[in-house]
Amino acid sequence: VLWGYGTYEFTCFLRDGCFGPSSPIGLVPAGLGTPQFPVGIVVGLLVVLLGVAVRHLWSVSPVRKLLVAVGGVALVRSIAAVWLPRLGTAPTRPHVESVVVLAVTAAAGAALWVRGRTSTNDLAWEGPGPSVDRPRSSTDE
Repeated sequence: VLWGYGTYEFTCFLRDGCFGPSSPIGLVPAGLGTPQFPVGIVVGLLVVLLGVAVRHLWSVSPVRKLLVAVGGVALVRSIAAVWLPRLGTAPTRPHVESVVVLAVTAAAGAALWVRGRTSTNDLAWEGPGPSVDRPRSSTDE
């Protein structure tokens, strides 16, 4: 999914143009006369690299991989939104949505980390080892 989305973003030059801030280098979108830095191409490359990184997280659970993927896309999109065109000075709806998704995935990741650190397996008292004789009780069976 990340590779597909990254490819979609990367091919902005085939669709309606790669918009971004005015730049001495870059592409000239249809209808404009000045070159613009192609933010879509950079976003596409970063998301494809994120896909490669997530693919190589062998020892991570699927839930954590999903959080990394979703949080990574939200981070890339929230940073890219700063340089995309907008009307006015307020953040755009996609920018706000990306920041919210990033915050939610960070909170979920933190909750998973805390849960992993305080799981009952880590805190369980195992009692004396098998070499220690202890009186048997009725609850041992």
